[in-house]
Amino acid sequence: KGRDNYYVGDMHDALLLSKLLPNPSGEMFYLVDVAAPVIDKMGVLQGVLCGHIFWHWAEEALDSKKSPGKDIFLLSQDGLVLSGPEPARSDFAKVAPRTLQAIKQGTATNGYLLERWANGKTYLVGWAKSSGYREYAGLGWVAVMREDVTQAFAPAAQLRQRILLMGLGLGLLFAWMGWLMAGRIVRPIARISAAADKIAAGELTYHAPAVQGDGEVAHLSTAIHDMVEHLTREIAQRRKAEQGLRLSAKVFESNSEAIMITDAEHRIVMINRAFTDITGYSEDEVLGENPRLLNSGRQTPAFYQTFYQALAQHDAWRGELWNKRKNGEIFPEWVTISVLRDEAHTITHYVAVYLDITERKKEEERINFLANYDVLTGLPNRALLADRLEQGMALAQRHQAKLAVLFIDLDHFKNVNDSLGHDVGDALLVQVAQRLKICLRRSDTLARQGGDEFVAVLGDLNSEDEATFVA
Repeated sequence: KGRDNYYVGDMHDALLLSKLLPNPSGEMFYLVDVAAPVIDKMGVLQGVLCGHIFWHWAEEALDSKKSPGKDIFLLSQDGLVLSGPEPARSDFAKVAPRTLQAIKQGTATNGYLLERWANGKTYLVGWAKSSGYREYAGLGWVAVMREDVTQAFAPAAQLRQRILLMGLGLGLLFAWMGWLMAGRIVRPIARISAAADKIAAGELTYHAPAVQGDGEVAHLSTAIHDMVEHLTREIAQRRKAEQGLRLSAKVFESNSEAIMITDAEHRIVMINRAFTDITGYSEDEVLGENPRLLNSGRQTPAFYQTFYQALAQHDAWRGELWNKRKNGEIFPEWVTISVLRDEAHTITHYVAVYLDITERKKEEERINFLANYDVLTGLPNRALLADRLEQGMALAQRHQAKLAVLFIDLDHFKNVNDSLGHDVGDALLVQVAQRLKICLRRSDTLARQGGDEFVAVLGDLNSEDEATFVA
């Protein structure tokens, strides 16, 4: 190779020379071969100049003793130790595998890392790759230096200790200054804090101590005064509102009228106890349901059309409804329905108040019966007779028909009452009424005038003979 260009070979052992040359230690010689061509002026090769460089000079130059605490290694391109504390030609991967991996895999020409070596110690390791000289590409050797982390970071530890000591001193100084300054602030704040604790415990009549000035503590004192006044008003309003809510809840629950509240989609959201008492449905059975479950079927579609029109126009409706209880019984109710709207005038709820008027209906029917019928016989009395007679005469005139009125009384009825008693007389009158009704048509009217007198109104007659036949 020396014929063509300058040549430098990698370090190698020289077993033969180590035996031939003086070698008191008996150690292996390691050499580096160099060669250069000898060319005359005419450019003709005259020969090759060769030499062996004894490797001992490199070991002396890289001796770690010259740099205490730091160890220097020289590695071949293959990762073998050329010089350093480890044996020559030993595999560097066995003592520092991470470092050798970083050297081989990395594209950088130098680097550093922390690694725990095979001897159990952790080192700060730095390495640099050789790059040759001018046109000479070099042999790919790598210089590695290691230093124990304790020694490597000793300056940083000393600096940290100095910073901590300085920080401690400054902290004590600032703490002392803060204690002096806080004394002027804490005392009034402590008084304000005590006042705040009493206010938090409910003593709203307690007045926080006033602090004069324009400082933050004075502003805090003023703010607490304002807060107490605001809280006092707000709590008073809230208590009043809560009392109103409790009263409303009691009224709602104890009201004898059934109350049902639905949302805008007609789903039941609330009922009171009277609703359950009247309809038989419990709260769990109706919540979320539609009020149609109470529908009796007696209201016509036209009725509901009018009903919803009134709600839409007036936000309220009042009237009589026939609903159905849970047991299937149909009963009358007087219902008031109101529409609730929010600030945007959107419907939020419907409130229905139901009053069971079953007893009132019965009472009205009883009053109507007493006003128009005879209690004993159940026949129309004089008032209803006059109405029926008036209607019969109007129909007779309209249809060009005849109308007959028959007066009937019982002979010697007084003797029955006097001899057998009024109970027998009453029973006789009932029997007479029933038998007279059998003799008449359903369209005819039989009334009791009083005592033993009866009146029969026969309508839609064609001749007097028909009246005679009935009589």
